[in-house]
Amino acid sequence: DVYEAAVRLTAQQRWSYDQHANGLADQKAIVSVWEKVNASFPLKDRRRCLAHVPGIDTATLNRLQTRGGGVRSPGGG
Repeated sequence: DVYEAAVRLTAQQRWSYDQHANGLADQKAIVSVWEKVNASFPLKDRRRCLAHVPGIDTATLNRLQTRGGGVRSPGGG
């Protein structure tokens, strides 16, 4: 999978990584890939961020937090 390969590369290089996610299904799929990559390259000390997270749920937030990830959601205006 191309996305998983890209995430794996960023983890190997210790790069920070921001991913835009436009719905709960996308958010869960992204976090699942991050969890898979985490098994080979721990992500805890690498900055991972989901941006624009409409409808994110507590379970997905907890999965992110466990691996040191976070979210960014710009304020309304």
